[in-house]
Amino acid sequence: MDIMLKIAALAALVSITLLALMAISSLSKFNKSFEIILDNIKRVTTDLNSVKDKISNLVDGMNELRSELSYKMREISELKNSTEESLRHFNEMSIKVKNTTEKFENRVDQITGVFKPFEILIESVYDKIAPPVNQSATFISAAIKAIGVFASKVTNR
Repeated sequence: MDIMLKIAALAALVSITLLALMAISSLSKFNKSFEIILDNIKRVTTDLNSVKDKISNLVDGMNELRSELSYKMREISELKNSTEESLRHFNEMSIKVKNTTEKFENRVDQITGVFKPFEILIESVYDKIAPPVNQSATFISAAIKAIGVFASKVTNR
């Protein structure tokens, strides 16, 4: 029985040794797996930090853009207000110009109305005087020609 015990003890010792070797092998594989996992975690952390930096830069850019946009919106609002005021002044000015033009036209019509009877009188006088003056001018011209012809005939003889 002593030999059986020794064989059993030897079998147990060999089993424990094999179990220990298997445990060491498994722990070595777990260690390699944990190293790979740790390396992956470091890469993911680096990538996340890079993404965080890019997002931070993007947010900063967006804040600057928002600031510029806000400034431009204020400028546009000021331009709108000044344009509205200018258009109001233009409207008032155009009404004044229209009123002045109407007054000027009325005055011109009044002056034209004052001179209209004189124009009619001048046309009437012209219509009465022009035919006799034209006849007289024709008669005088004919008389001068006749005298000229007579004088040339008398002097040629």
